[in-house]
Formats: sequence, C-alpha cells, structure tokens
Amino acid sequence: MDASIRSQNTMKAVVCREYGSADSISIEKVPIPTISASQVLVRVKAVSINPYDRYLMRGEPYLARIQFGLFSPKAKGLGQDFSGIVEAIGDSVTEFKVGDAVFGDVKQLFSNVDRAFAEYVPVTTDSIVLKPENIDFKQAAAIPMAARTALLAIRNHKKLNVGDKVLINGASGGVGTFAIQIAKSFGAEVTAVCSSDKQSLASALGADHVIDYTQQDFTLLKEQFDLILDVVSSRSFSDFGSLLDKDGVYVWVGASHVGAMFGPLWPFIKMSWVSTFMKNQTMVQAITPLLKEDLIFIRELVEQQKIIPVIDREYPFAELAKAINYLEEGHAKGKVVISIDEEVTAEKLE
Repeated sequence: MDASIRSQNTMKAVVCREYGSADSISIEKVPIPTISASQVLVRVKAVSINPYDRYLMRGEPYLARIQFGLFSPKAKGLGQDFSGIVEAIGDSVTEFKVGDAVFGDVKQLFSNVDRAFAEYVPVTTDSIVLKPENIDFKQAAAIPMAARTALLAIRNHKKLNVGDKVLINGASGGVGTFAIQIAKSFGAEVTAVCSSDKQSLASALGADHVIDYTQQDFTLLKEQFDLILDVVSSRSFSDFGSLLDKDGVYVWVGASHVGAMFGPLWPFIKMSWVSTFMKNQTMVQAITPLLKEDLIFIRELVEQQKIIPVIDREYPFAELAKAINYLEEGHAKGKVVISIDEEVTAEKLE
C-alpha cells in the first residue's frame, strides 16, 4: 500500500447507524479498510445511487430487515456502484495492477461489508473490470447495477430477434435509459413509455416510438410486443395481457415506492398471482445476478458506443443526503452520481 495511505490511516465514508431518511446518515472519518490476499483496494473517484441504497438506508420493506438487520442496519455503510483507481492489490491478485482505472460494485447485497460511498473500498477481483477509455469515472460509476438489471431483463428471459418489439414502461430512469440502448443493440424495435418532459431523451437514446403516458393510455395500444419491461409498476399487471404476443414475456423490473411494509415486493406478489391466469404468456421477475461476465459485456457495448450512461445530476460527496433526497422524488432522468473528487480525496485528515 502507498506510503501516503499508510500515514493517513483514515478516510471519509458514509455511516448509517440507524434506519431513517437521508438526514440520518453522516460522513465520518473511519479506518481505511485492509485487504485480503484476493482483494484490491480502490480509491473511489465517483459513485452512483440506486433505489437499493434507499431501501437499505430506510430499512424498507420491513420484511427485508430479516436480512438488513432487525433494529439497525448490519451494513453501516451505503453504496453499491463505484469507479476509481486501484490503490493496492492482495498478494494473490494477478488480473489488476496498481494504477488501473476500474468500475464495478461491492457485490454482496445484504452482507455487512465495506461499501462504496467512501474514499476507499476493498473488493474482490470478480466485482470489477477495467474502465472503458471512452467514458469518464462519473459515467462509469453510473453503469453497474442499472445496466446489468437492464441487460438481464432484456437478454435472459426472451431470445430477441432483429425486429422484435420491446415495450419499456419507465424508460427514462436509470434502468430504463440503459434498457432502450441495450434493446436497440440486439436489433429490437423499441417503444418507450415516459412523461412528456423525457420524450426527447428517450428518442435520443434510440427509441423508435415514444409514448407520453400523461397523454395516452399505452395499455390500449392495438399492437403486441415480444417483450415488455415494467420498471415502475404504474399499471395493473392484467393491463399488460393484451399487449403481449402469444409467446411474449412480461418482465417485472421494479416499482416506485409502494409502502414501507412490503415495498416493491407487493407488486411482485400480485404479479405471481396474476401470472397463473396468463395462457402461453410468461410473467417473470428480473433478479440481477452479480456476474462479472455481464460487466464485461456491458463494457464492450460502451466501447462500441452502443450504450452511453445518462447522468441527470452530479453532486459532491458532502451533498450526498441532498442527492438521495432528489432520487427519492422519482424524477431523475438516468442516474444520479456523486463525485469523490481529487479535492476531497487529497484533503488531509487529522
């Protein structure tokens, strides 16, 4: 490890000691994590916020506290996605070297592990890949969870052929903006559903058709789709039945906030019930396995300029709570990113 890090000993990191709003978290000085022989230490340059971080912070849905921690969070930090520079490597690491620019996530969703909203994060080598040279650290930090969720929803449940029709309900958020681009990379004809102020973004990302849900009821469309991605669960599951081709697949990706007890689990429970009455058509949940191969695949799409991360707003580390509050409003176009910039990481800690 670099001598300057050894002499510094501490870093700034988000600490979440109790469940609550963004006002309940703090940025504190904590020891810089040590790494095992199979880990690397990454100096974090940027991070992005996911709905998962909000659920972990609030301890919602309450049923999930069985894994999160019953009365207080097991994981005292927050943050999954990050980009940065390899600062140190374990004795058995051969894939990376000090100075490599990388991006990835902490991988362990529920465990009490060091998390990404910090100046340094220790991760295993299967959690990161080299950053594409054609994007910056902020763009790279926007990729991991949202892009992999979109990739899984599009690729893993339906084999798409060129010209197949894909509908994305909630096409302007973090997952949705990646979903448009990934679906287009497979040659699909994409219909994006979003609000009027986000139509131009969806079109710019490659959507063939854009529907303003405030002006048109998209569930009354006469055409049918091979694949439907529902990112926001804004309509009843039965409404999608007439939109699916006879061999079509409906993929439930997520939901906006629907209550503290069940949270996004409630739409999933309802979907499971409705799906028993759907003939031929399939309704499934997009569960995101944390596979390095998916990150590599997405990196290749970025390098080929087939997908570009969309960033709505950027905040400095000190304004993390403000950034989370903005995400919770539910109006972000793409991702919300936090800069852990040179000014912050170079600051001398007492």
